[in-house]
Amino acid sequence: MGNSRNILKRTKLLFHRAIVKIADALGLSKKYLSDSPRNCLIISTTGVGDTIWSTPAIREFKKQYPEMNLCVLTSKGGQQVLSNNPYINRIYLFKKGVFFYFSLLRNIRRACFDTVIVFHCTDRIIWLLAYLSGAGSIIGSDRERHHKGMDFVMTAPVHTESGPHAIYERMLLTGKVDVQDGETKMDFFVSGKERSDISIDISNDKLLIGFQPGSARVFQRWPQKNFVALGKLLKETYKDVEIIVVGSAKEKDLGDSIAGQIGGISLAGLSIRDTAVWMERCRLFVSNDTGPMHISVALGALTIALCAAAGTESCIPYKELETFRSIEKPKLCESCESKSCEDPVCMEQISPEEVFETARGMLGSRIM
Repeated sequence: MGNSRNILKRTKLLFHRAIVKIADALGLSKKYLSDSPRNCLIISTTGVGDTIWSTPAIREFKKQYPEMNLCVLTSKGGQQVLSNNPYINRIYLFKKGVFFYFSLLRNIRRACFDTVIVFHCTDRIIWLLAYLSGAGSIIGSDRERHHKGMDFVMTAPVHTESGPHAIYERMLLTGKVDVQDGETKMDFFVSGKERSDISIDISNDKLLIGFQPGSARVFQRWPQKNFVALGKLLKETYKDVEIIVVGSAKEKDLGDSIAGQIGGISLAGLSIRDTAVWMERCRLFVSNDTGPMHISVALGALTIALCAAAGTESCIPYKELETFRSIEKPKLCESCESKSCEDPVCMEQISPEEVFETARGMLGSRIM
């Protein structure tokens, strides 16, 4: 199996190299040059968490070059994260499929970008798109796990270490080396229209608490029964509490089940934008280490992250925030390191009582 994958990888790289050589022969690459970025495309086409980690670098980069036309190529989830961001002039959506790819390539070439910065992507074909954009400067990390062997398309590879968090790495890719306090704050912009379009029929006097029980990866999931137990503890302790349970459409059954058992409100299945309107009202948000947890931090809510033993590095920039707490336990096996765990026993080490005590400490003098 391993040999077959390596052969397939080498074949794809040879194909992409051939495309690059043909593009060079036809003069289709490196047309637009500039001493400083005037027309820039940032690429971040992976998950919600990866995209929201890009927002500090986007903001600081735009502040450095306020006259620059700054656009972003992102995924469907990323589009929802970046909507209404005042530092972005235009968002391009990446979709898989031959028709969408060539349509996107045509639009990007017409934009005449002089600079392309690849923050994070999983598809080599996106690196090829960066090359075919015509930009004179193509910037990305020199780490193989990021460029997937496509480093030959870069004009300015940036050396990045394996230790620093992705927020700092993206800053480095935009040329920012000396990161100051406050510059790593993530952005998520909810518009007034979005607030008015969603009727939240809950009194402002209520203590609104949010749960995110799902996660794309099994090894990051706190057991459903623990969310139920936590919800019951909160309901028994705080007379004015209202609990909402959020999640993707795939997590709707999970959200409905938990909400039904604790007398809460299930919002699982709403879009990221609509969910954020509710999350913005939350006094406290309890979540697995997944996209909505990072959105909660960006929105400024008190946030408790329930972290798998192999995933604690994603929370590093938040640990100094007074509004954030992470609960972590030692790993009990090696499978979470490969993200292949189907029985997250390390997550079961986190008890509902421990999370409840953490929540009570963060809520402080709230009347019970």
